[in-house]
Amino acid sequence: MGMNIADIIEAYSRALTVEELAELIEVSVKTVRRHTRSGSLPAYHIGSLIRLDPAQTAKWLRARMN
Repeated sequence: MGMNIADIIEAYSRALTVEELAELIEVSVKTVRRHTRSGSLPAYHIGSLIRLDPAQTAKWLRARMN
């Protein structure tokens, strides 16, 4: 069986941007930002930038896939 999107995200060796995640999971950037703002999607902020840890993001996504 092939890799699912959560596996692909988890394999990233660097933090994801909001734009990259939105493209990977086929939602709008606004949707990803809404989830980070609400705290449901773990993220860290560097000034005005938002970055997403691949392992935490994959865990978040898997919880929504089940």
